[in-house]
Amino acid sequence: MSFEGTQSGGFGRRGALAPPGGSQSPPSGAGMGGTQTNLVLAFIGENAEYFKKTLEAMARKSDTLSLPVVGWCWPAFFFGYLWLAYRRMYGAALGTCIIASGMIITIPFQFGPLPFMILCGLFGKSLYVMLAARQVRSILEEERNPTAAVISVRARGGTSWGAVWGALFLSCLSSVLLALALIGYMLNHSEAVNQLLELSKEAK
Repeated sequence: MSFEGTQSGGFGRRGALAPPGGSQSPPSGAGMGGTQTNLVLAFIGENAEYFKKTLEAMARKSDTLSLPVVGWCWPAFFFGYLWLAYRRMYGAALGTCIIASGMIITIPFQFGPLPFMILCGLFGKSLYVMLAARQVRSILEEERNPTAAVISVRARGGTSWGAVWGALFLSCLSSVLLALALIGYMLNHSEAVNQLLELSKEAK
């Protein structure tokens, strides 16, 4: 698969490529070569060059970029669902936040979030490339004009700090609601809580 014309110098402010030359409409087939590859990188936008090795490895496995590969990503490891939200992967961000929160409750705190941190670090880039490829295919099916397709890619792709703040707000809100629910349970079931405390003391 060729990556000619996808150097960082070919990107605009948000990483969009110039519309492909010629009057022909971009193909809407399953393959991700040529115009589609450029559009995937344009969809990624900021720091797209850091995803090119992952994209190349995925392209060797599948023309549709639908098979993930291992590729470490420190931002995804440290920030998890916040990085997913920043990259506008809202569904993945919400799911990761909910599952990780549940693991923190059911597993000792120091180990609770670690599995998802590692998974995000290993497959975060692949997950994002897969999302970008699906979005590009959807845009090319809807929009046959090359210039309009690039505009749509720029609008749907890129990054969003607003999503990060929104994810932080929802995370804090869910933590507060969970704390209030636990306090309410303890107040309404004080005898059961006392019994559990006694059992824990006896176990020690």
